[in-house]
Amino acid sequence: MKTYPIRENVKKRYLFDGIIASFLALQKKYADRIEQIRQKAHELHDSVNQTYGGNHPYGFHLDMVVQAIRDFGHLVCDNEDDVLPLFFGGYYHDSI
Repeated sequence: MKTYPIRENVKKRYLFDGIIASFLALQKKYADRIEQIRQKAHELHDSVNQTYGGNHPYGFHLDMVVQAIRDFGHLVCDNEDDVLPLFFGGYYHDSI
């Protein structure tokens, strides 16, 4: 039986799927720590009565930012050591 090499675009797709799966696995591994970061960031903004759009708690905005990290973080995070700082940055990007 003749075998054919895997086309480059298929190889790239499998690699890309693996990167996404790895990033999702790291999110799951650090879920408790990410939730702690989230809670503290929400508490910080709540403590100064900061709102988003006048009718949402500011945590609404922070959660939207972090959703983008969840969706696209695999594109910038290629090291496990970068996962928590990436999420920390998302939740604390407006804190001074």
